[in-house]
Amino acid sequence: MDPENAHIAALAVFGLKAAVYSYLKEKVASGAGGGRFSYTLVANGPFLDQNIRYKFLGLDLAGRKAELFDGGENLVPTTTVADVGKATANVMLHPDETKNRVVYVASAKLTQRKLFELAKEALGGEWTVEEVDIQKRFDEGMEQMRAGKFDMGVIMAQIQYATARKEYLSPWEKDDNGLLGVAEMGDGEIREMIKGLV
Repeated sequence: MDPENAHIAALAVFGLKAAVYSYLKEKVASGAGGGRFSYTLVANGPFLDQNIRYKFLGLDLAGRKAELFDGGENLVPTTTVADVGKATANVMLHPDETKNRVVYVASAKLTQRKLFELAKEALGGEWTVEEVDIQKRFDEGMEQMRAGKFDMGVIMAQIQYATARKEYLSPWEKDDNGLLGVAEMGDGEIREMIKGLV
């Protein structure tokens, strides 16, 4: 997600990443390595294909079920794992343009509801839809974390919460897709990707 967003940095699931980012900025500012040291962070939002596969985005393709977090209307940048790899590799081809900053990429900008509609079009059949109060899910996850539990359910609750809230995640003001070779997917490509995930 966006490491410049203070809401994201405050979530436990992103705490280590936030600490590393702070450390990198401090080292560059201090002239570590005689000024030869630099960094680039790739912000890509949720992994589109992987998070569908593991139900982080509220879709159970095999079971034809959808969970919509607070109506599923928050528009978010998402990126396939392949496009994250492409962007990361292409950072190396553009060291001056990407030096000491966050680069932003997205394969698609989608709401949960739009993703659900595309999944229905791709797969057909009868679907079960559940409206989820994401604040309640987040609060339950945080309560488990305070009790010493930090498992996939706690991690998922934080990521789903961030995905559902505009102040945590919304489309990038400016992206680096062109620089890093990431093309935005059309609806047809997303439907085909969904079919391939089943």
